Amino acid sequence: MSEGNGSRFDLGFVGGGTTSGTVDEAEWARLQAAFASGGDAVIEVEEASSRLWVRASQVAWARLHTRDARVGF
Repeated sequence: MSEGNGSRFDLGFVGGGTTSGTVDEAEWARLQAAFASGGDAVIEVEEASSRLWVRASQVAWARLHTRDARVGF
């Protein structure tokens, strides 16, 4: 996980659509546990610049960016 600003993530939903954001390690762990449970729970995610509510059963895929993004050289 990245220190400081958190780690970027992307979520893809059943039927299309995506969202992305930045969360800290604890918040990502909560998301990951909810997805793994296979339930239909709605998860509230405190993201860096907003708050998201996600229905776990509607997430088709998730990506956690493990390297910091850089622009340029």
